[in-house]
Amino acid sequence: MTNIERQPEAGALGLTGFSPILIATRWLEQYARMKRWHSRITESQSVDAHAVDDVYAFFVCCYHLKDWIKKDDSVEKTIRDEVETTVSASQMLSLSGDITNGFKHLKLNKARVDASAHVETIGTPLGEFTLDDSRLGGIVVAGAQAPLNAKVVAQQCLEAWDAFLRARGMSSGSEPQ
Repeated sequence: MTNIERQPEAGALGLTGFSPILIATRWLEQYARMKRWHSRITESQSVDAHAVDDVYAFFVCCYHLKDWIKKDDSVEKTIRDEVETTVSASQMLSLSGDITNGFKHLKLNKARVDASAHVETIGTPLGEFTLDDSRLGGIVVAGAQAPLNAKVVAQQCLEAWDAFLRARGMSSGSEPQ
């Protein structure tokens, strides 16, 4: 199976017989992965450790889409060169970077927006709970700023990426799920 034959929905493993092998992929696979995490968090009503992990996973995939674009030689060099500037210019994508790097390193020495940005629950203890009314609490992006609904931040990040891709003729055609 070549990269061209691969579908982004396949994930990072290609199978040959019974032995999984890693396959180098293009930016569209990371975009599709980000979209799947987005669907997972927007469809969920849970406020528990698994839901918080899912939100972190979305932000990690969201922020690192820039790296996939920068390193994908099938993308025009001008686009690869401008992706970092685009992320820096976007408040939400920059916040996504701070969440991701804070999650990875525990503490940030240099932040884009908020060195203390992180994901947490409010209004409920972190445990098994199904949220029936969003006013009771939920999963938020917290830090130096007032807490922001994590689903709203995720949606704004997705919209920022979609605008970047559309403006450069990189939209996926059929939106990956």
